[in-house]
Amino acid sequence: MQPNHIIRARTLAELIQDARGRNRLARNLEQLSERIQQIVANGGVIELAQPPARIDRANWAEWIRAIEAVRMAELELARARHRNGVEVAVKSGRYGRVQLDPERADLIAGKFLAGIGVTQIAQEIGVSRQTVYNHLRARKLLITEVLELRRMVAKANTKD
Repeated sequence: MQPNHIIRARTLAELIQDARGRNRLARNLEQLSERIQQIVANGGVIELAQPPARIDRANWAEWIRAIEAVRMAELELARARHRNGVEVAVKSGRYGRVQLDPERADLIAGKFLAGIGVTQIAQEIGVSRQTVYNHLRARKLLITEVLELRRMVAKANTKD
């Protein structure tokens, strides 16, 4: 019996992407499994050069299980790398929010109220801009309130 449709590729990876990097059959292994099931259910065949293989109605379930095993292994490896990275970051003190000591916290607020920009404050204190923003937000030093305070100070200074 002749298959309705034959898809030829060098590797499984080639089935996922074509030469221009665009999606061919699927974006990932999970979608590839679904597409293989659809193709063979409709009488299609997939032929691979490396490793030499033919996926058809007779053996598609084995291929799906193999692809699923690879997908799960990749997912577990990614999770393990993430956990390892978090552990390293926690040990080095670079994970989670930066806890500012009261002296540096007051310094940030004072510099901001004095009109110094967030980027300059972050560089001078040695923290990220986001840390400065988070601290100002926690202290409820909203931009609108600060701008109003600056206008009032400027107005008072011009009267003198």
